[in-house]
Amino acid sequence: MEIEKAAEEYVSKQNGLDYIGEAAVERAFVEGANFALGKQEKDAGIVIQGWVARDKIGLLNFFYGGSVPYRNENDGDWNTLCGRVLEWLPKELFPDLTWESDPEPVEIIIKRKMKSIKM
Repeated sequence: MEIEKAAEEYVSKQNGLDYIGEAAVERAFVEGANFALGKQEKDAGIVIQGWVARDKIGLLNFFYGGSVPYRNENDGDWNTLCGRVLEWLPKELFPDLTWESDPEPVEIIIKRKMKSIKM
């Protein structure tokens, strides 16, 4: 259904011609298929919720799957009662986040790379 709709939209953009030719019909099918693949891929995303926090030496960490991280003054790092940490996100992310800042709630969306049909 979505492929047909995308194909019809493509055809309607072709100056309203009744006959648009074989190449345009093929292109309409490809546009519809790519739309459907994109929608399918978009719906297949995984959201991971957590927090980012910057340690005392400036490294940025992502914590997920547990409690809000807490500042450990003894070692200049952040800890969590349970959960996991993905360390060393790119330092340039969240430039306003400092050691003194509270952890920032974030979510990461992971999805497969979108496939496309080529003619």
